[in-house]
Amino acid sequence: MVRKLPAPAVNNPFSWRIQWTWPLVIKTVLGAIFIFPIRLVMFIVSLVFLIPICYVVGYGWTPGRGNHLKPWQQWLAVNVAVHINRVFLFWVGHAWIDYKGKKASIHDAPISVLAPHCTLSDGNLLAAVAFGSPVSRVANYENKLFRPLLVATEPIIVNRGNKESRHAVVDEIKARLSSPGRWTSVVFFPEGTCGNSSGLLAFKGGPFYPGCPVQPVAVHNLCPHRFGVWTFNSYNLAQGLFFTMCQLNNPICVEYLPVYHPSEEEKENPFLFASNVQAVMARSLGVPATDFSFEDANLMIKGMKKGLPEDAALVEFHLLREMTGMNFAEMSDQLDRFIAMDTNKDGFVSLEDMQEFFCWPAEAAVERFFAEYDTSSRQRITFREFLLGLADLARAVPRAEVVCQEAYQILSSSSSSMTAQSIEHGFSARGVDCSEQQARDLFERVNTGLESSLDEGGFIKFISANPEYQVFLQWLLHGQESFPKMAQFPDDEPDKRPSFTD
Repeated sequence: MVRKLPAPAVNNPFSWRIQWTWPLVIKTVLGAIFIFPIRLVMFIVSLVFLIPICYVVGYGWTPGRGNHLKPWQQWLAVNVAVHINRVFLFWVGHAWIDYKGKKASIHDAPISVLAPHCTLSDGNLLAAVAFGSPVSRVANYENKLFRPLLVATEPIIVNRGNKESRHAVVDEIKARLSSPGRWTSVVFFPEGTCGNSSGLLAFKGGPFYPGCPVQPVAVHNLCPHRFGVWTFNSYNLAQGLFFTMCQLNNPICVEYLPVYHPSEEEKENPFLFASNVQAVMARSLGVPATDFSFEDANLMIKGMKKGLPEDAALVEFHLLREMTGMNFAEMSDQLDRFIAMDTNKDGFVSLEDMQEFFCWPAEAAVERFFAEYDTSSRQRITFREFLLGLADLARAVPRAEVVCQEAYQILSSSSSSMTAQSIEHGFSARGVDCSEQQARDLFERVNTGLESSLDEGGFIKFISANPEYQVFLQWLLHGQESFPKMAQFPDDEPDKRPSFTD
């Protein structure tokens, strides 16, 4: 049986809906009548002052190595823009912000990491409580409304879809750290995307590659209803802003934690460094540290677009990548296959789903195969179990062409091409019942080119892309005793886990 994973610490960190009660509804309606109009007017007034000042502060600045604000622009940013930004936060709904601990100097901690990243006002909060240069995605810089606010902080811009851009960010951080007198500290939201703050998302390695001390900053959202949460499957920007501005106060406590000094091992392994800092911040916040990441959110969105429940495609990408060797593109491709199996789109694959998908005449082989995947014995498998099973399968069954060649000789009746009729004869020759319809269904499944027959090369290509059939072919060739023993590789030896693409 494949390895069994514990259930995630939180169900879905990318979805949020306010749990409305009648007292809360009445409170929000009263806020909409008496508080929101005042806040909206002052919100607009704050923007009217803040955006022009930020334009002046960032005038002439463009992303790139060595570009620097002039001294008078820096003075204006620190002494004027930051204070107007705090007024802006007040009118958004954060009337009071409490502070615990002490902000470290740039010499003690040149990098600050803030978490959780969950609300629409996090960017403004970053400027108010840990003024420094944020690392921000290129989409924020390209937004004409946000650009002046962002440029005033001398940000480091990253294109998350470009590997060279991510490497350039690390080089830029190291360059700034080598001249601490010229720059403010570098500030990160290490989760890399917004969640609902029910748990900390896996930290990206960016802030930890330089191997220097970092100061964790825990942002405690003390409002139990979390009106401002803005994530992938939640209220839109306007709705979240409206709910937040209708409340008398949305309390926040900013806790400056002690500076974290990495060990030599952490300096060599930025992901270990990131994981340990995540654990420290999770303890402070009183929430679990999870292995969910931005990639999970993309898998969730893809699954929802194709009819799956919102949490069906969440796998804890950070953990599954280490356990399976699959990257995001491979997991996304396997999600397509999982969706094709899941006939009723409930987020689970049953034995009947699997039998219909594989079209394998020997149902006993599919039943045995399904039992290996069904680690919870619920008679259905999740997408996480499916991915882990595929990875264990890739290790347990060598991708040997000789198996395909032997099977092809049987299923083609030793001729130069395979047809539905030759498949029927091949199964019969091995003593396996196979009806004409079953043979036709299997041929249509294997013959992706929709030709009248299939040559050996096309057969091997299909089996390579669908490793489950290697198990079925071994069963056909050598009987039930040849069924591979899966999960024979220890979890504590990641370097011995071959990649799914090997």
